[in-house]
Amino acid sequence: MAWALSCTAGLALLFPAHWDLDKLSEGSNVYFFPQQWGKVIDHAESAEGGLTTVTQSADGLLTLLTNGKFQGNNSEQGEMIAQKSIALIPLLHTAQRDTALVIGYGTGMTPRVIHENEFRSLDIAELSEDMVRLADRHFENINHAVTSQPGVNTYYTDGRNFLLTQSKEYDLISIEISSIWFAGAANLYNKEFYELVARRLTDEGVLQQWVQLHHMRPLDFLYVMQSLRASFRYVWFYVSGGQGIVVASNNAEAFPSVVS
Repeated sequence: MAWALSCTAGLALLFPAHWDLDKLSEGSNVYFFPQQWGKVIDHAESAEGGLTTVTQSADGLLTLLTNGKFQGNNSEQGEMIAQKSIALIPLLHTAQRDTALVIGYGTGMTPRVIHENEFRSLDIAELSEDMVRLADRHFENINHAVTSQPGVNTYYTDGRNFLLTQSKEYDLISIEISSIWFAGAANLYNKEFYELVARRLTDEGVLQQWVQLHHMRPLDFLYVMQSLRASFRYVWFYVSGGQGIVVASNNAEAFPSVVS
């Protein structure tokens, strides 16, 4: 028996088991059944981001995932519509375009669009360095290497803590993080956080935040809106690409310049 156990241990050392990255990335833990993202072509693992993967489907579609949770893809007819909208919609409300902060990097599409709309300074706060590295490696064709552009600074930190530890004011703060039920995410949807954001906006400043419309009760959505209204005089709600987008400001002149 001892000999058999020794042989088994030796084989385990010689041929260690490997995690099945395709299984770990298929999203059963999030969506309750496997998703057809495709094969994992790149991955990274860290305490901050968990398992970050890039998958490729049979038709070449690339998808960025965190622990099986969708973060973005390069489909012109799919999620990129929402990613562009998250950046473009608040620009209808911003008369001043000097400084911007993006919390949550994703594929980099949102910060790229904001940067290309003539903001002099763009700060990016992203908790996971893996996210930025894999996005810049595989999605450069849609994010245009925004992290390397002049005036763009990337900080690997929690977005809330970033706002707490500095006093810079922004004309636009754009927030697109993971679903609200993930650990820590709810801290960016409460009254205290919105009060903090209001203090970090210029007088003409605008907040934009993605709000999930799936797996959320209407009452919970109303709680989020109520928390926003406690800190901002003006709040707008948009739906684009199947995603909820809220815009908030204390500037009476922030009403949208164009509605289509």
